[in-house]
Amino acid sequence: MEIDLSPLQGTMNEMAINLVKVLGIPFIVAMFIGLLLERVKVPKKIVSFICIVILLTGCYQMIIRID
Repeated sequence: MEIDLSPLQGTMNEMAINLVKVLGIPFIVAMFIGLLLERVKVPKKIVSFICIVILLTGCYQMIIRID
């Protein structure tokens, strides 16, 4: 017995795209800024804290602005 999930395909695709928007974009931005700060020789603990704050703030902003 198989379950037909084809009617949910559009919804699932939209959810996957929204998940990438909410988590992926802030993660890439936080990683990029973290690498830039490490190149400038900022201490590792400060870089980690800044990256966490950027990631959480970015995720929050993306959730607020999601369609």
